[in-house]
Order: sequence, then C-alpha cells, then structure tokens
Amino acid sequence: MKPSEQYVKLVDPLDLSQKAWTDPRERAIRDLNDVVKLIREILNTSIFRTDAIVIKNGLVDAIQLFALEPISVGGRRSQLIDHLFKSPLKIIHNSSIDAHVRNQTLARMLKMIWRFIVEPICNALGLKEHTFTRNCPFPPRVLWIPTGIFAQVPLHAAGDYSSGNLEDSATARITSSYIASFRRLQHVRSRSRSIQTAGNKGVVVSMTSKSWASLPAGIRKYFLPSIYIEAAGVMNAAQFIEWAQMPRTVKAQLLDVLPRCNYLHVNSHAETNVADPSLSHLILLDEAATESEPVITRLSVKEMSSTVADKSILAFLAACSTAYGSVPELLDEGLQIGNAFQLAGFPHVIASLWPVYNFICPVIARDFYTFINDHTVEHGGMGNDAIAWALHHAISELKKEYLDEPLIWAPFIHLGPMSKEVDSFGKAISRLAFRDHHDRPTG
Repeated sequence: MKPSEQYVKLVDPLDLSQKAWTDPRERAIRDLNDVVKLIREILNTSIFRTDAIVIKNGLVDAIQLFALEPISVGGRRSQLIDHLFKSPLKIIHNSSIDAHVRNQTLARMLKMIWRFIVEPICNALGLKEHTFTRNCPFPPRVLWIPTGIFAQVPLHAAGDYSSGNLEDSATARITSSYIASFRRLQHVRSRSRSIQTAGNKGVVVSMTSKSWASLPAGIRKYFLPSIYIEAAGVMNAAQFIEWAQMPRTVKAQLLDVLPRCNYLHVNSHAETNVADPSLSHLILLDEAATESEPVITRLSVKEMSSTVADKSILAFLAACSTAYGSVPELLDEGLQIGNAFQLAGFPHVIASLWPVYNFICPVIARDFYTFINDHTVEHGGMGNDAIAWALHHAISELKKEYLDEPLIWAPFIHLGPMSKEVDSFGKAISRLAFRDHHDRPTG
C-alpha cells in the first residue's frame, strides 16, 4: 500500500468532510495541507506495530514507534499500550491512593511517553533542541489531535525527570496544544481569526459563600474558600481585561452573559458523569439560591455545547478533570467539559486532565494572566500563540518548584489553534494527530 493511500484510509474516519477526500488523493492531501498549513501525524496502533503517519509539505511519511521494544506483554501491542498507559492512568486518577505513589506512577509514565512517543516524533521532525531568539521566545508549537487512550495521556508533560534534568522533556522542545478532531480544528480556527480585534470584556465565575463555614458539609464541599485569592490575582494580573466578577454565580446569569463575554475564568467544581459523559458538568447556583440556603445546580456538557458565545476568546476552567473522558469507548466523541466550551464558541480553553489542587490554581492563573497581559501590552493585542505560550510559561515555572510532584503541574492543557502568522516566520510547526486502531494490522 502506498503511503498516500494508507494516510487517506486512516484519516477518513477522523470526522473530516467526505468532500475533502475525492480523487485524486494527492490533491486531497495538498488541499488539507493548505487548509491547516501544518504537519499532521496520526498514530496507528495495531496488535503488530505502532506508526505515526506524517504529512509535511504535501508529502506523506511514517514514523514507527516502539520499534526498538520487543513485544513482551502477551505478544500483543494492545497489551503493551495497556501496560504503559492504561494501568498507570487508573492509579493516577484514584485519589484514595497515596499521593506519593501516584506521583511516582505518573513520573514513570511521563518517562515512557517521552521515550516511546514524544522524543521519537520530535527527533523525526528535527525538533532536537530549540534555540531561543527574540522572534521565537518559546519552542515551536505542536498541536496534538489524540484519539483513543492517547486522549487521556499527558503528551505535553512527557519527559525523563529522574535526574532533575529539564532538557529531556517535551516542554524543552515544543509548546503543546490539543484539539479533539480535524473538524473541531477548522471550527476553532474560524472562530479565532478576529482574536486581535475582539473585545476585552471578562467575567470571573466563582462559587463563594460568606457563610461557608456554617454550611452543611454536603453543600460546603461545592464552595472554594481560596477563590477570593484567585479571583483577585486574575483581575490584577490581566489588567487589560475589563473584568466583571460573579462571586455567587447563578447558572442562568452565566448563560445570559456568555454571548457578550470575551474572557471567562471559572472558579468552580466540576464532576464527571461516568455513565453519560454528556452530563458531566460544572457546579453552579440555582436561581432560588440565597446566601444562607444555597441551592446547587449543574451546567452540563450537553447544555454548554448548545450555547452560543460568538465574541469569545478564552475560557480558563480552574476546575477538576475538565479535559477528562470517563468512558474509553467515547473518548473520540469529545464529550469533555473543555470541548463543550469550544463548541459554544471559545476557540481557546485551559482545562485539566485530572483533579487539580486548590492551592495551585491561584498560582498558575496568576502566572498565566501576567504573561497574557505583558504580551498584549507589548504587541498591541491578543494572539493565538500567546495563550499557548502563557500556559507553557506557567507550567514551566511550576515545574521548577514541584518537579517531583507532576500531579501538581502536569494536568493543565491548552485546547486551541495556532496563529497563521507563525508559518510566515518559517518556524518549525507541527500538528500531530493520533489514531488508536486495535482492529486491524498495519503495513
């Protein structure tokens, strides 16, 4: 099978318009490259081998991953994937397990992700080391489009940190972002074209209560005492944004303000619905709520996806597991809370792969918005790349202090597109799309 044929066969199910895949196939590949102007890679995992299919400048190639590793786990690649990723993820998400054990498990998994996936791909793309210049202060941007189990793997945090060295890691070579599918990519790109001329209206959503200490335990758990600190830090850091604070956020009020909101920072709890991911939700207040008698309600993925936020730029979801998919069979459907905000119209979303520590959200939010503010002041406006660079910067700062505790700094991810302007500077750009196939061999 020719490389171009294999590419079309693998990409065809990836939620792309069928119109893009009419003959000749070479024309289809060139057209796709013209649309996204970037490299795309598809990870094809079968029981025999694992490949990253690469498109670069209209040409198709393949990078074989796990090539030097014997198939030692039951003789099946799928079982090797389970051993390296699925089993560790179960431990990482289990909060009843000691944090030290979970951090050690995550550190080992990050090393495996680096060794088997991210480092080979970076090497193949020539991203072996980044030289910082005035025009390119951060590593080249990479957009991961993961499917299957890889949608839950922290590719952006991959690295061998056993010796305390930060150079053998993804953050030293690339600035990572994620997107759910090719169609979603086209959607958010169209939404982000006017980002530099959009408004600067922001809303800080909070779940606070002056009577927090006296609330029943079943209700008190939904309120966050540290929110006052985080909200103040966000508004002080990003002074170019005209912030409005909603300290006791009622669901109906939030839905009313979203169409006029450019920036949204959410301080709330999130819950994942294991039975039906479309019912995963943010915790907010009902209209009937009072200070002394708060009534809890939920903003679900299904509701958020049907909301229209035409003027939006960024949603920072400082909540737990907003990029987590609880049902493996539905990971490709993009039913996570963060993806719902993109469907509503936010081209950029900051989300988390697992529960985040309350004390760290104010820290990462402050560093993130400080970078955004400085970039906007210096360049006279917001840019798509600045949002990804801001999170890269904030995570890098956290790593310096909490390197041995990746549970703290590794869950945060950026969902969103790149700037077209990056290509004109001739920077090394890539988009990496992962496809998990267990149903057929490759090659």
